[in-house]
Amino acid sequence: MDCSPTRRTLLKAEPARLEATGRELVNRYGFRRLFPERLLLDAIRAEAARLGGLWSVVMEADADGRRGAAWHRLQVRVQRARPVVERALANLEVPTLLQHPGLLARHGLLGLLQPLQDRARQGPVIVVLAPATNSTCCQW
Repeated sequence: MDCSPTRRTLLKAEPARLEATGRELVNRYGFRRLFPERLLLDAIRAEAARLGGLWSVVMEADADGRRGAAWHRLQVRVQRARPVVERALANLEVPTLLQHPGLLARHGLLGLLQPLQDRARQGPVIVVLAPATNSTCCQW
């Protein structure tokens, strides 16, 4: 299967090879690497700081998961952080490798990637690199 980047591609790699695969894509194709996970974490951290919250409380709420007492409050912070991530993704102007999208999935934000797919016909090449046990690529 040809896994050369098209306008939009979801590429999966073995978890142990994820970082090396990302580096190779950057080196071979000249992608800018962007971590949606980092965008979201930075935005949540800024929102917590703005409200005077402790980052350790945010981390505990995330660690406790959906059944934890503070999950709902965490989701409020996630939704307040969402526009920051949306703007960063909307402003992609160069071929970009999005690596570590798992936190977006955990918090129900994979829909933030849809506009990238919609505009990929005219905008820059976007490749999403995600961990998987079978390393295949596909169009998303």
